[in-house]
Amino acid sequence: MRSAKFHPQSVASERRSKCRFPASVTRRGGNSPSRATVRGDHLNDWSHVTPPRLAVLLACLMAATAVGAQATTPTIPAGAELTRSLAAVDADFFALFFLGCDPPRLTTLVTDDLEFFHDKAGVVATSGGAFVADYARNCEARKAPDAWRSRRELVPESLRVDPVPGYGAIEHGEHRFYERKGDGPERLAGFAVFTMVWKLDATGWKLARVISFGHRAAP
Repeated sequence: MRSAKFHPQSVASERRSKCRFPASVTRRGGNSPSRATVRGDHLNDWSHVTPPRLAVLLACLMAATAVGAQATTPTIPAGAELTRSLAAVDADFFALFFLGCDPPRLTTLVTDDLEFFHDKAGVVATSGGAFVADYARNCEARKAPDAWRSRRELVPESLRVDPVPGYGAIEHGEHRFYERKGDGPERLAGFAVFTMVWKLDATGWKLARVISFGHRAAP
């Protein structure tokens, strides 16, 4: 018995033929594509399209949409690579937030719909714009010679990172906060627990949700 041969081009041609719209719907006129014209009445005339054919057309449209979405969604790292990636983003974000003063750069690290909830301060932000505006005011205030300045330090062994398929990752852990007045000595001020949701897009990681809780003063 002669075995059947697989021809990718034949399969591709068959798929294209199945996903092609009826000629009477898409064109009217001569046989040459260059002479094709679109008629509004034919765009609305689907009476000749049978239910099975319509089902095929809808399936093709859904498949094309899915392929386009996959092409624009970055691959989320897995395992230890994901943890390393989030640890680096975490360090960069908090260094900028507490020690830097660069609102345009912070804008690139948060989503437009950022939400921030705090067990002491309440709802801190409900948008990326509001969060960055508050940051801009605070970092300007830190420039005063006698202003209070803070520094955040992650407790390394507390870090946990889990993927969110199709979106990004959840980061959970504990951190310590240090403070000093002006150029005075730094002291440990307190501790807190955090859970943050990060979104991964074509430009990188962006902070989307923050829950900061369990705040307690240092002994």
